[in-house]
Amino acid sequence: MDLSLIGAATAALSAARDIGKSAIGIRDFNQMATAISQLNDQLLKAQDSLFSHQAQLLTMQQEVFGLKDTLRQKEAALVDAQDEIADLKQKKLELDQYERFLHVGGGWAYHRKDASADNEDEPAYCANCFEQEHLSVLQPGTGQNRTQLVCHRCDSKIRRS
Repeated sequence: MDLSLIGAATAALSAARDIGKSAIGIRDFNQMATAISQLNDQLLKAQDSLFSHQAQLLTMQQEVFGLKDTLRQKEAALVDAQDEIADLKQKKLELDQYERFLHVGGGWAYHRKDASADNEDEPAYCANCFEQEHLSVLQPGTGQNRTQLVCHRCDSKIRRS
């Protein structure tokens, strides 16, 4: 904000007031015309300064609106990022419940840490998918793949036993 515009408007209004006070005592028409002309000049200067000041205020107001809009967008992005971080932390907690093991067929797989090693009914999860943070159960193959466990997500295979 340009304070010189406010100062100029104040000075012009003050000068106009002084000219108006001095014009009260003038009885001569020619002197009155000169005083009115000076008064008009000072009022125009004040008006120009106020218009310039108003234009600056409008520009600043537009900047404030733009900054507020940007701030709202950044706050929304922050909330989204915080939600994503919370989801990733939750996923990590879930994935930490699994451990890698060497399947009896010779391939690597994952199972729950609390799973019994002797229990063949306990599902085994694809190591390839697990490393990409997905849980995909290895299923018994069919047809030519009957001797293998197959991941239907990435087509990885390991021998059954």
